[in-house]
Amino acid sequence: MLTAVRLVLIILTGTDLCTGSFMYTTVAVLHRRLSVARMLSHWLLTFLGNLAGALFMVGVIFGPGGVFAADPFKEEAILFATKKQVKPLFHEIFLRGIGCNWLVCLACFLGMQGRDLASKILGIYWPVFAFVSLGFDHVAANMFFVPLGLWLDAPGLTVGLYVWKGVVPALLGNIVGGGLFCGTFLWFLYLQGQEAPEIDGLSWHAYQQHHHHSHHDDEEKGENFEMKRKDRLGILRQQQVKDSTSSLVSGSGHSERI
Repeated sequence: MLTAVRLVLIILTGTDLCTGSFMYTTVAVLHRRLSVARMLSHWLLTFLGNLAGALFMVGVIFGPGGVFAADPFKEEAILFATKKQVKPLFHEIFLRGIGCNWLVCLACFLGMQGRDLASKILGIYWPVFAFVSLGFDHVAANMFFVPLGLWLDAPGLTVGLYVWKGVVPALLGNIVGGGLFCGTFLWFLYLQGQEAPEIDGLSWHAYQQHHHHSHHDDEEKGENFEMKRKDRLGILRQQQVKDSTSSLVSGSGHSERI
């Protein structure tokens, strides 16, 4: 239930989940809208951002806050971390990671199809409910639950074991499940052979040219604005000099009459 709520909040607020980006960016690359280098950099940044957020929650909120300090919460957290990391084999976590992100990315896909809040929430909820019920491995969820087990001194659990069995196989499985089994499949099903969609009524190539020309025009406008500003300042200075000269001349004429 908590995992479904988390994904609902992520999608509705427009923030990034690394496992969801495996589908989105793969579709963008296959549709020639994104380079492979940009896709990989996005994967890295979202992974590190999700890891930093999860470790912050464990090390600052849940751990020192004592949320899981007493039973039965402590016992369940330790049992969950042990069941996820200590007992299963590497290939088992990898295969469960494929199934997990296949369902998570389907939840993202169904959430996009909803046109109102209730439809989006229902579309997201059921695939996530399925992967949690089946015990599949989600690398972003492991970023929270396994470090929490480390915080609670779960027996047999170490940082090295978490990296080897909690990050590597789950991450690779999530990439295959989200990028290949979901992203590539949906692209082939709906977008293969189609031209890139228009942006603001323009094709992708025309949009890039328009964006480049607009940026160039903005630079020219900025330069012209700066020149006009300098001209206005020069005119103001000339007017001030003229006014001061006129006041001096009028003042000298008045003194001569006296």
